Amino acid sequence: MRFLLYICFWFVSVGLFSQVVVISGSVTDDGGKPLEGVTIAVEGTTFGTTTSLDGRFRLECRASLPFVINASMIGYVAQKVSVSKAQETKNIALVLKMADELLQNVDVKANRT
Repeated sequence: MRFLLYICFWFVSVGLFSQVVVISGSVTDDGGKPLEGVTIAVEGTTFGTTTSLDGRFRLECRASLPFVINASMIGYVAQKVSVSKAQETKNIALVLKMADELLQNVDVKANRT
């Protein structure tokens, strides 16, 4: 019984002492225009968010440093940023460039029976 109590206490204490990291910043295109709806995610975790109308984001996660932030949006080249210090989590400025790839042709066929 005591062993089970120690295990429960250990799990609770680990959860209480894990560090919450707040990541904030903005995302713009290469012309300086804020991008709305960009997906911001911490690689290897389930923590993520999207940017607001003015291109700003704020993400609270329980990730230990260092970690990688991935910013992606359809039509733009995804960008990864490595964060190794707590000071680097504030006011991250990400710039996404337009993707130069052309989509493949789409064939639409109608068939009447």
